[in-house]
Amino acid sequence: MAKFAGKNAIVKVSTNDVTQLSDWSLTIEGTEIDTSVIGDGWKAATQGGRKWTASVNGILDMDDSTGQKLFIDEIYGSATDGSLADVCFEVDEGTADGYFKGTAIITSVTINNPGNDDVVRVSINMSGNGALTYTAAT
Repeated sequence: MAKFAGKNAIVKVSTNDVTQLSDWSLTIEGTEIDTSVIGDGWKAATQGGRKWTASVNGILDMDDSTGQKLFIDEIYGSATDGSLADVCFEVDEGTADGYFKGTAIITSVTINNPGNDDVVRVSINMSGNGALTYTAAT
């Protein structure tokens, strides 16, 4: 079983790395539709629609114009529809282990100042706008 070091897991917008990230998560969900009928001893279900969401967290970097600042600009008002094409999640950068990619709508940006003894941090949440694709290792 392959094991991946978190330090190699990156997020990109198109081909540009999003810098200064400390962590990210990607969640893929399928809606469960109950297909049970009277008399069934066990529940039965089928999968309905699917969706994906993601969050990225890190040290605020407003100089990252093709990454963090781009996410912030999308929700703040310079975007036409609030969505970013080609958001890419790589588990192991620089290897052929595959990646997930999709178009996302930025749903929230939180900038947090934890006080005098830490740096200003950012948390960006997004929701998929359409399918999330997976490109397997080559």
